[in-house]
Amino acid sequence: MNKQYTPALYFISIWIVIYSYLYIFRIFPYNPIILLNIVIMITIINIINILNNYNENTLLYYFIITNTLLKLPPLLMIYKDKIMNSDIIFSVIFVMIYVIFMKIIDVDIITVYRNYNDFILNKNNGKMSEIYYYIEYNNR
Repeated sequence: MNKQYTPALYFISIWIVIYSYLYIFRIFPYNPIILLNIVIMITIINIINILNNYNENTLLYYFIITNTLLKLPPLLMIYKDKIMNSDIIFSVIFVMIYVIFMKIIDVDIITVYRNYNDFILNKNNGKMSEIYYYIEYNNR
């Protein structure tokens, strides 16, 4: 990770959102509702952490807006879909594939999230996400 930003592909929530839309368009059969609920719960926990550590350099609104725009639409489109046993198995396999991918490309998952969390808590620390980089620096 020698870039100025952390690539979006390093975040499992991006994987889940992409997969969710592929499910919505009936390209893939397994319901990602479990995965979406987990990442939304983690997002809520992160928001609480951000609020507890809020300062003038905190990117609270950016965090809330991007996460809401990414995760809420697919959740609202599939929340009534039935969950089958195969969906649970798929969710576990999905996470395993993510972990294996990160191992193959030799990226430490904990470091990715720690750097991003540090950046959200104080935009002068940590490492920004690719999304923030393009929002902030491509509009100049």
